[in-house]
Amino acid sequence: MAKHIDTIQSAVASSGAELAHFKCNDGTELWLPRNVLSFPQPKLLRRLQAEGLIVHGKQERDCLAQCLSEITPYHGPAPIDRSGWNGPNFVMPDRCVFSAASTPSGPVIFSPRFPQPSFRCSAEEWRANVGELLTGQSVLMFVAMAVLAPPLLDIIGQTEDLLF
Repeated sequence: MAKHIDTIQSAVASSGAELAHFKCNDGTELWLPRNVLSFPQPKLLRRLQAEGLIVHGKQERDCLAQCLSEITPYHGPAPIDRSGWNGPNFVMPDRCVFSAASTPSGPVIFSPRFPQPSFRCSAEEWRANVGELLTGQSVLMFVAMAVLAPPLLDIIGQTEDLLF
């Protein structure tokens, strides 16, 4: 028995990939990457058949084509993970987002990458791994300076009268 498509909606995976969400009349739900929907028709039909969604005859193919043409694109916030240029947006280290007047941008979510702990590294690696993350983050910068002050003062021999 073929499953008939009731609705197709657009969604976004946690990785940011666009998905098509199929709901069938028997309660089955199917999530496919949106790029699959741009496959040539024979390849698309084979992929749907592999997922258990069988399309028989011209009428059902026309219904599928109609459903696919009615998918509304996802217009949610775009994830941004670093400062600098990200598509049409320029992100400042303090998370201010700017876009050119000719290319208006939609909402964005700033989700910075978290640093991996590193115990031995060169000054350049430290600057890239730690210093870059502290740029524009005044509270974190103060905490890093407070944590690093005693060992650095100990290196140069300034250990008396340390008040923190």
